[in-house]
Amino acid sequence: MLVILAGTLLCGCAALQGPFAKRNIERDLSTVEPGTLTVACDFASPPMDFVDSDGQRRGFEYELVAEVADRLGLDLEFRRCEDLPAVESAVADRAADMAASALSLDDFGGSVSSLEAGSPYMSVGRDVVVPRERPFKGVEQLNDPACTVVVQGGSPNEAWVRETLPKAAVVPVDNAVQGLTGVANGTYSAAVYDDVSATYLLNSMFGTLMVGHHQDDVSRYCFAFSSEDPAVREAVDDALAALEEDGFVASLEAKWFGSPLA
Repeated sequence: MLVILAGTLLCGCAALQGPFAKRNIERDLSTVEPGTLTVACDFASPPMDFVDSDGQRRGFEYELVAEVADRLGLDLEFRRCEDLPAVESAVADRAADMAASALSLDDFGGSVSSLEAGSPYMSVGRDVVVPRERPFKGVEQLNDPACTVVVQGGSPNEAWVRETLPKAAVVPVDNAVQGLTGVANGTYSAAVYDDVSATYLLNSMFGTLMVGHHQDDVSRYCFAFSSEDPAVREAVDDALAALEEDGFVASLEAKWFGSPLA
C-alpha cells in the first residue's frame, strides 16, 4: 500500500506542496469547549500520532486534525490519554469531541464500542514482522506453542492472531515500539501491526527486522465520535472531503509516506 522514502520517514519534515484552493467549512457547533475542537489521542502510533525525541507531538493524523480544525474555524486542543480505553472514555464522557488514535473501522464494536466511526480516510494493511537473521517460511511457522507473537492489546490485529495462530502465545502490549523492541532483542518471535506503523518503524528504528508477511487493505483508518453529537462528526467528515478535493491530503501523504497513497 505504501511507497516509502526512508529519508522522509526519518524526519517527516518535508514541506507540504501548495497552494491549495482552501475551502472552509465553518459551522456553529456545540463543542465541549466553545470555539475549540478537543481531540483525545494516546500519541502511541507513529507515524500517525506520536511524541518525538524532543517531546513534540507529530504525525500524519496529528497534522490532518489540525487542518480539519482550521477548516472548521475552531481552535484545537489535544487531550493526551494513556491508552485506547482512556481515549474512548474521554469522548464517551464528553471530555473530548472526537478521538484520533489511528483507529480503524474494525475497532468499532471492540475497543471503541461506544463510539461512532466517521468517514474513513486511509486504507491500511497488516504486517507480520520478524527478525531478518532467522529463516521465515510463512505465517504457519508461528502457529506453535513455542512462538510468542506480540500485538497491540485490544486491537483487530490481536483478534486476527488469536484466530489465525491459535497455538501461538499472544502477548498484548501498549504500542508498536514496545512490541518491535521485543522482537529485535529476541523476547518475541514476531509482531503483528498495521502496515503504516510497521513500515515507518522498520525504516526509522528497526533495521534488523523485516516484513515476513503482508496483507493489503485489511481495514481503514477513521476518527471516532460520540453518537450523541452527530453534528461534529458531520462537520469533520465535510472538512475531510474538502481536504481531499483541495489536494491537501495527497500532499500530507507525500510528506509522511513518500508519495500519495492509492
